[in-house]
Amino acid sequence: MHALAQPLAVAASTSELLVTDWEQLTDADRRDLALRVDRNVRRLAELLRGVDVAAGQESSTRRR
Repeated sequence: MHALAQPLAVAASTSELLVTDWEQLTDADRRDLALRVDRNVRRLAELLRGVDVAAGQESSTRRR
């Protein structure tokens, strides 16, 4: 569960910084934060695909 929670927490807190501090951030900081959100959301999606695949494999072996 921690493997899923960590990238989600990072994406959530980073996007919150973007929203709350937008005016104070430089363009470079905004881009860095947006890339951090993107990276963690992609990581979360990959982890979820792995969970989905594992669940599907487990389900198919139970049916046999």
